[in-house]
Amino acid sequence: MIIERWKAFWEKQDTLEKSIFWMILAAVFLSALVSTIFTIAEQQGVYASIASAGGCVVSLLLGIVARKTSMINQCYLALCYLLCCFLFPLLFFFCGGFKSGMPLYCFAVLTLCAFAHSSRAKWMTFSICLVAVVLTFVISWLHPEYVLQISDEAMVLDASVSFVIVAIGIFAVVSYALNAYDEERKKREKLVTQLDFLSKRDSMTGLYNRPYLIRYLENMVWMRREQFFVMMFDVDDIRQVNNSFGHAFGDKVLMSIAGLLKRTENEEEGECCARYGGEEFIYVIHAASEIEAYAKADRFRERVSNLSWEEFPQVRVTISGGIVPCHGEDVYDHKQILSQVDELLYRAKTRGKNQIRNISG
Repeated sequence: MIIERWKAFWEKQDTLEKSIFWMILAAVFLSALVSTIFTIAEQQGVYASIASAGGCVVSLLLGIVARKTSMINQCYLALCYLLCCFLFPLLFFFCGGFKSGMPLYCFAVLTLCAFAHSSRAKWMTFSICLVAVVLTFVISWLHPEYVLQISDEAMVLDASVSFVIVAIGIFAVVSYALNAYDEERKKREKLVTQLDFLSKRDSMTGLYNRPYLIRYLENMVWMRREQFFVMMFDVDDIRQVNNSFGHAFGDKVLMSIAGLLKRTENEEEGECCARYGGEEFIYVIHAASEIEAYAKADRFRERVSNLSWEEFPQVRVTISGGIVPCHGEDVYDHKQILSQVDELLYRAKTRGKNQIRNISG
């Protein structure tokens, strides 16, 4: 039950800063807990044990405040200040000074200052904590009588345990931070890829969308317009399909045609397929002549008429469209191309459907 609640709480941490804060807070609490146990075991005195336990108390209190107020960065900075400016100086004097493992803890907390979110607050916190640690060292040097002396055996044990605790703590925090950063980077890259896809592609069919098609005609096609032809078509009687078999099946029909169009497209030659709107599609064909382009368009029309679906095998769909060259004498921009091919599409619709019309036909 506790593990499930912890997992649920952890999944709510939606930013890298929050995740790192709770990871560091947990590492500080566990380190303080282990340090308290060994301080008592080494019999370094009541004050040393109380000061070590203070790290556990501070971690718990800051955790409660952070959860209640969501002031993550402020609580993190407070943790650094309390450890460097209050608890660790006390522990330094109570636990043997330089003969103990306390310099390692001071170094560890100064390292943790780097994980603060705000740049200005980060440097200010690091500077103040650095000054506090250096003052602690200087005072212990000028007044060695303030430092509670410990035996050589306790010194070796304390330094060894402190080294292990600090090493594991720093390794765990840095490893988690790097892994969390890598996960965030992958999420951002995935989001950028998705946004880039949505900016160019139709969400249902996966074909290019209308804005991308316009840019493609203006830039890529227009520079080599003598090599390209534009085919516009739509699906005949798609509304009847929707009314008879449902919109879900109607969408499936459109996606099947889009898939067929995608497989027909030759991107290496500069061809482009797009969903122009609703059941209308554009196929930018690369061909050496109008005859070749028309043959390619009509071949695609025949392939569409041969499509079938398992759930409704009786359904057959056809397309009607028009095709125009991009290099016509009276063509000055992509708008005229689209206007002409739209007229041919209308002509195909009114003259029997299931056909491709060109300017001469």
